[in-house]
Amino acid sequence: MTLTFAHDAPDHDGFLHASLEWLAGMLGVPIQITPERPTVDLYYGNDDARPCRLRVPRVADGYAPDQVPGLPEGDDAPHDAPFPFDWFEATRLWLTDAAHDGLPGDAFDVHERLLPERSLQHRLGLLEVPVVNAYTDQLRTWLEARGAHLGRPFYLPEGKRAVVMLSHDVDMPIDPTDPLHPLWLTALAARNGRATRAARFGLEVARAAWAMARGRRDRHDVFAEVLEAEWRAGVRSTFFFAVRSSAHARAHTLDVPYDLSRPVFRRAFALIRAYGAEVGLHLSYNARASHARMRHELETLRRLSGRDVIGNRHHFWHMRRPFWRTLDDHGRAGLSYDSSIAFNGRPGYRLGVAWPFHPWSPLSKRRVESLQIPSMAMDGAFFYNTAPDVPGTLARLEGLLATLKRYQGVAAIDWHVRTSWPGAERFAPWGEAYLGLLELIAADPEIEALRGEEILEQSRAAPGVIAAP
Repeated sequence: MTLTFAHDAPDHDGFLHASLEWLAGMLGVPIQITPERPTVDLYYGNDDARPCRLRVPRVADGYAPDQVPGLPEGDDAPHDAPFPFDWFEATRLWLTDAAHDGLPGDAFDVHERLLPERSLQHRLGLLEVPVVNAYTDQLRTWLEARGAHLGRPFYLPEGKRAVVMLSHDVDMPIDPTDPLHPLWLTALAARNGRATRAARFGLEVARAAWAMARGRRDRHDVFAEVLEAEWRAGVRSTFFFAVRSSAHARAHTLDVPYDLSRPVFRRAFALIRAYGAEVGLHLSYNARASHARMRHELETLRRLSGRDVIGNRHHFWHMRRPFWRTLDDHGRAGLSYDSSIAFNGRPGYRLGVAWPFHPWSPLSKRRVESLQIPSMAMDGAFFYNTAPDVPGTLARLEGLLATLKRYQGVAAIDWHVRTSWPGAERFAPWGEAYLGLLELIAADPEIEALRGEEILEQSRAAPGVIAAP
């Protein structure tokens, strides 16, 4: 089926067309713009006499944050009433981040990430709900009640209600009892004129030697164990590697403390390939500065890994503020998808959405070339600044997965490599929670775990917008 559409709204900036592309994917049918047809399936405007299955009223000036609709209540779809709100303008508020325009600097942390407690989602009690999915679910219900025949969202495999992208930021994958790697970094930092970093790595050499002498066996290099656990659960994940070490010239001190060119990583890449997992890029802290720097890091990872790397997540989620220029730079750098829009300290949906989409940039007034896969939770959101509670964490994860299914969503979960297996005493509860998460996903027939590259491939088959004949 094709959903016919007409509107009286001007589309000076192209957002209406972009939102129709998203809507077609979510409803699982192409949308054809047919302004001359005497009757259409969906009409966007304020002419009560326009023949249509369903009219979406137009709010000419859009919604202010204190006016935007909250979570829809109930499934009632009166036969002759218009849709209860302007789906297009409500979606604009969230997906262009207009909900947070003009916030003061203290609403963001030192890495320029929006603090969850200062978000509109938090104010409305919607932090862990993909509200745009909820809007669209209600629109689907009303259209189907009026006799429209719709498909399933393009990104959901047959019989599934949610997709999870399991992912691992590779930040500290070197065993803390191994003095050889920090010894190498000490020499590298000294060669690059980074005396302070060289001294720091020298201290790490001493700590590793001391731990080894005391018989400590803490491990951060747990690629083999994580991959095996995922294979047994029937899932595959994505590993985001950084190529810029803090020992490198012009690196930031927050860049990763490892050198990907070392031979130890050849084994990791071979394991990832053997288990059918994906290699992605973990852009360095200051890679946001230019698409040229992003491209250089991408090409370096492709060379070192021997893989056609296409996806990314920024280290520390560190993008420009606002992040639209960074998103535009991803496409210029050759990245096909990104998964960097997220809250850091709390689970939730930074743009209020849980589906893969090409954002529309309010700065460039056009579609962002690279696909965005929203992230809904990071391991630290459950373990930072609180006593470890594995059963409590699993209960929260189970609730997040239930909500994702309720709104037929797609979202990434970010669990660092060193915390995805109980190989180190400090991170043992984190690793136990990740293994429990694998069990939750494996036991639920309505959830599919896909790699980022698989989600990207599905997005290319999404129905779109058909121009007027």
